[in-house]
This record gives sequence, C-alpha cells and structure tokens, in this order.
Amino acid sequence: MNINPKAKTVLCFGDSLTWGHFHSGIRFEQGDRWTYMLQEIIGNDFNVVEEGLRSRTTNLDDTDSLDRNGLPYFRACVESNDPVHTLVYMLGTNDTKKKFNRSVDLILSGVKETLVWLKDFNSKREVVTKIILIAPPQINIEFLKTESSFDSTSNEKLITFAKGLSQVAIENGCDFLDLSEKLKGAENDGIHLAVEDNKKIAELLTGYFK
Repeated sequence: MNINPKAKTVLCFGDSLTWGHFHSGIRFEQGDRWTYMLQEIIGNDFNVVEEGLRSRTTNLDDTDSLDRNGLPYFRACVESNDPVHTLVYMLGTNDTKKKFNRSVDLILSGVKETLVWLKDFNSKREVVTKIILIAPPQINIEFLKTESSFDSTSNEKLITFAKGLSQVAIENGCDFLDLSEKLKGAENDGIHLAVEDNKKIAELLTGYFK
C-alpha cells in the first residue's frame, strides 16, 4: 500500500493479463507483473491498484466460472477505490472464447456500457477519471494448446476489436494503447505473457503519466 496520503489512485482493471498469470493458474511473483513495475516507475505520487481476475469478461456471465462478469464487479470496485484518478482498462480477450461465439460489436458494447456507467457515476460527484483503454495482445496461434478455449477466430476478433476500441476511445475522450500490434502471447500457452512483455507494458504506460 502506498502511504503517501496525497497519492492519486490508478485502477488497473483487467483479466489474467493484469492478474499476472504465469502458468497452470500460478501467478508471477509481484515484481514480475506490469502493475508492480508501473508503480515502481511512476513513483509514490500514484497508488497503483491491481484488479485483475482470470477469465474476466467485459460484461458477460460465464457459467463455467462464477463472478467473471466484469461490469458488476467494476461498479463496486470503482466505488470502493473512489476517487479514481486514472483507470487502466484491459478486457476483451476472454470474450473471444470459442464457447461464447461473441461478435466484436458485442464485445465493444461491453466496454461502452462500462464507460457509460463510469461517466454517470462521476458526474454526480464532479469527479473526472482519466481513462486508458488497452487493446489486449494478440493470441499466438502457434503456441495454443489443443485444449485451449481460443482459436484462430479468437485472434481475428482481437485484431478487429483493437480497431473498434480505438474508435470507442476517440468517442469517449479516452487515451488508447494498442498492444495487439506490439505483443503476442508467449510460448507457454500462446495467450499469457512473459516477464519481458510485462515490462514492456509498464514502460508503454509510463508515457501516460508524464
């Protein structure tokens, strides 16, 4: 916990890529996660709050994994961390799972619904939250396991999602970081990231705090 009483809250809201998935449900050590690296770089004027959860979606229930719908938890999370100075939002990967058969437009609608709620919540209290929307890294098809929940169609959706998310960012006055053009899932499973990828995310985000 940052003990600077004037530190501004940076809420990092996402799925396993924010949670710090290493392999087989095991997390990276804290120092190898991009959230911790970001905190180190931007210093104690900010308090980086890591709010990642494996299999989290934008606004979609998953009958195989309870409490993965991102929207209800997001509402509670924002209020518990109020006021949120900066929101770093990276979801969408899990929405592309084969079993959901979800269109890119529906995935984008999940992001939009989240932003609408945040805008309304903030307007009642005259709070302004800087928002950084992140398009997730591509799935590395070469390293996908045979039992994976994802396939090449998932990756095609992620690429299209990134383009749509950039437009959502423009329409809502958000900053935008496109990791789909910069990173791919590591060889462990083709979805999750290596330590050096976490470092790159932290470094890329640093520019938004200058």
